[in-house]
Amino acid sequence: MQTNSLQLSNVITWVISIAAFGLASYSLYLQRKDRKPRLRITIETDAHLTLDHCLTEMTIHAANPTDKPITITKIEFKVEKYAPITAPLGTTMSSIPSYEKREARVVVEQLRKELGVARLGRFILTDALGNKHKSDSVWV
Repeated sequence: MQTNSLQLSNVITWVISIAAFGLASYSLYLQRKDRKPRLRITIETDAHLTLDHCLTEMTIHAANPTDKPITITKIEFKVEKYAPITAPLGTTMSSIPSYEKREARVVVEQLRKELGVARLGRFILTDALGNKHKSDSVWV
């Protein structure tokens, strides 16, 4: 009878050990995931009517909610099922310090010329580590 209780206590010990290992691994995963740089990207548009056409100004706002600065290496516009194109910018952003916000202005007329027709797509900001930060979809 003592060997049965000894085996049962070994099994319980193993189950508790495996559960503790799983919980520690998951906690480590969450800590590493939280350290990945991320940006909050919003797009602001402003339409102005002229005699010829409607000229829209578009500004990309990128906020850095993390402890580390993020360096932007590339800003592209991506339409689904097409290769991304480099976004034509009037003003650009390069580095976003921690807990700060930066903006870049898009030359909308030039982007429309490159696209040919109005398209739904999103802006993709690539940082120095190769992480891609995507905006919500926007019509251009």
